[in-house]
Amino acid sequence: KEIGQTPMILHGQTIGTHKAILKKPGMVPQEISWTIEDARPKSVRTSLFSNMGVLKINVTPANAQISIDGKPKGRSPFTESIEQGEHQLEIEAAGYEKHIQTILVEREKENTYNIVLNILPASINVNSQPQGADIFINGKLVGKAPVNISGLQPGKYQIRAEKQGFDISSRE
Repeated sequence: KEIGQTPMILHGQTIGTHKAILKKPGMVPQEISWTIEDARPKSVRTSLFSNMGVLKINVTPANAQISIDGKPKGRSPFTESIEQGEHQLEIEAAGYEKHIQTILVEREKENTYNIVLNILPASINVNSQPQGADIFINGKLVGKAPVNISGLQPGKYQIRAEKQGFDISSRE
């Protein structure tokens, strides 16, 4: 059972060996023991060790939203001392796939993660006046207007509309 915080004086200890676990946020829990032999006071001293590590997260693109263990932590680039162990990392940025990863933070170390987010594919709707024009993207026929072209990666595309009896229209 929890009995208080150090430093503390324990009265009424019986003769024999006693144990306690010392816990403090940011420190490795430590078990201590002591032996009471008679009525004389006994002093027990120990040192706790940090269980914190530095977590650095660099994201491309910068300024992505970072959450650790479901709690928003800020934007990238990100640096913070965090308790050792496994943590759930989530990174979000508009126009990019959400990144979810289990990370390991080692105590008393700088733990750096460099993450490149995947760009979400885009789509484009192409209409023509009059409707029914053949639509080409980078020279490849993709359908008749109106048409929705999806799965496009970032970049420039040459869009051309052709219909018999009308001038060819082209846009980048």
